[in-house]
Parts: sequence; structure tokens; C-alpha cells
Amino acid sequence: MIERLCALLIGYLIGNIRGRIFCKGFVANIIDVVKAFIPAAVTFYMLFYKYYIVSLALYFSFSYLELGIILGHNYPFFLRSIRDNSIAVYLGVVLFFNRFNPMLTFFCLVAYLGELYVTGNRKRAAVKLILVYTIGFVVSSYFGYYYGYMAWPLIEFNIITMIIGYVTYVRYNSGIRVKDKE
Repeated sequence: MIERLCALLIGYLIGNIRGRIFCKGFVANIIDVVKAFIPAAVTFYMLFYKYYIVSLALYFSFSYLELGIILGHNYPFFLRSIRDNSIAVYLGVVLFFNRFNPMLTFFCLVAYLGELYVTGNRKRAAVKLILVYTIGFVVSSYFGYYYGYMAWPLIEFNIITMIIGYVTYVRYNSGIRVKDKE
């Protein structure tokens, strides 16, 4: 339990680093993707190569790190209110957790590009990416890659994944303004 709380706190502190402090535009989004992907990947590989820990419960505790990064990005402690969505940070989460599930990555990419092609609306395509990943990950964890593992860490991992998707969805939708032209 303490490693999960430490991962949440470390993720929150990493999430407070703003990509827009260093630059603007596309490069700021790349920094946001990297700040979600790199800490979890470095920690995972350090533990795996140094201690040869292949515990699924430890792997699931990385979801707390990612949740902390998203919460720190959306609600930093040093700023009162930032109108910034976390779709780039969410993409880093998708890239880290989908290394072992390439089919879900393919479905997310098809859903995003399909919605972008049909509607031309980048924001609706991002919302579809969030929904397809969250629902697809929860469904595939029971029938796909994680099938047959212990029950409680898997349930906990799915709950954290749904919380990450919900926080990103709510924060991202708060920035979308619908204009009525009728």
C-alpha cells in the first residue's frame, strides 16, 4: 500500500511540471507525452533489470503513478485554475500501458483517425480515443493479455484505469465549447 501512495505522490509532483513553461504548441504536447511515459518506463525497467521483479501487483502500481501524473497535470498545487486538458498526458499513459496489447493500440488509432476523418473534429476524436481505450482496456484485461491473473490487483488496476479515463474525459470536455448555430 505504501508503494502505491508513494507512486501517487511522485506522479503528482511530476505532473506539476508544465510543458508550456519551456515552449508552446506541438513541442509542449510532446513534453506532456514524455512526462507520462518516461517515469513509468524508467522505473519499470530499473526494477526489472536490477531486481528481476516480475510482480503483476507491482506493475499495476504504475497505474497510481500515471493517475498522479494526470492529477498533477490537471490540478497543480501551485496554480489555482488552469484551463488545460490532459489529452497529451493521456496519450503517454496509453503508450506505456499498451506495449503488451498492440491490438488495443490499433483499435484506439483506428477510432481516433476514423473520427478525425469522418467529422474533422480533433476534440471529438480525442474523446473517442479516451472512451475506446478505457472500455477496451477493461474488457481486454479480462479476456486478453491479463487473463488468468489474480483477481484483486486486476480489479484495482481496472478501477484506476477507469478513474484516469474519467478524470481526463471530464477535464477535456470542460474545455469544449458547443456553439449553437440554429
